[in-house]
Amino acid sequence: MLHASAKAYVRRQAASPLLALQLVVAYVAVVAAFRPEVLSADNLNDVVVSAAPLAVLAIGQTFVVIAGGIDLSLTALVSYASVVGATVMTGTSSESGGSVLAGLLAMACTGLVVGAVHGASVAWGKMPAFLVTLASLMFLDGLAEWQTRSQPIGNLPASFIDAGFARWLGVPAPVVVAAVAGGAAHLLLAHTVYGRQLYAVGQNAATARVSGVPVTRTIVVAYLVSGLMAAVATVIYMLRLETGKPDLVGASVLLDCIAAVVIGGASLRGGSGSVRGAAFGALFLTLVGNSLNLFGNLQIWHVLTIKGALILLVAALESYRAGLRGGHAA
Repeated sequence: MLHASAKAYVRRQAASPLLALQLVVAYVAVVAAFRPEVLSADNLNDVVVSAAPLAVLAIGQTFVVIAGGIDLSLTALVSYASVVGATVMTGTSSESGGSVLAGLLAMACTGLVVGAVHGASVAWGKMPAFLVTLASLMFLDGLAEWQTRSQPIGNLPASFIDAGFARWLGVPAPVVVAAVAGGAAHLLLAHTVYGRQLYAVGQNAATARVSGVPVTRTIVVAYLVSGLMAAVATVIYMLRLETGKPDLVGASVLLDCIAAVVIGGASLRGGSGSVRGAAFGALFLTLVGNSLNLFGNLQIWHVLTIKGALILLVAALESYRAGLRGGHAA
């Protein structure tokens, strides 16, 4: 009986969205023994601010993953949306909030349009999500390079730049933006009929359709959420980097995004995942990168190797979870 209880506990922990939070606490405890500065207020502030855009991207990715898909275009979408937003913001001589609002709307529309194309291609066109979003990644990368001639767009409105340094109730603006977006996504996923339908589609689309779930619409909305979250992440990245450019974020961000989703409890096979888990997963990965930088004698290849090994462990974790879900409690 004790053995059965232990197995049940392991099963619950492996699938729990709080696993990533537990990893964060354990990792901080270990690193603090060698580098106490990891617990300094300034460092923790840097970690949270740095994790904010990755968390937003991971949250959007979670919706798609729950539906049984994948979005490989996110980094290219962020970069292209930054080009669109920066172009709109700097395309007028006005330094008022009007140009900033227009830029924000342009980025939101960009994310929604790309998300709609992905959703329509996957849900209506029955095309593989992997190929659709991979093609989108290459297309958006090329479009951003062509539109800017590979040059960054600076001189953003002062009102936009200043917002990046603002604090609301003592909390940095990027973190507030991420928290608001994450809160809205959590309400949609955990407390609405749509959220229940999304999980049903990811677990078994055919059964969900027979049960009356609008499968096509549910999948399209998942990609719309992913696109919109990418636009929100774009705003946060631009607030931090003060520019829009075709390589605003690198390819490694996409790997971190997918890893954060899986660490947070989602299955790449669909049907499971949560907003909280994705956010904690992003926080964990950001903390890993931050803590490695605290060990000043490490070279870039050390960091890449360690993060690569971490992603491999994530793949093993996903395989282990799949085995638990497919097995029976003893």
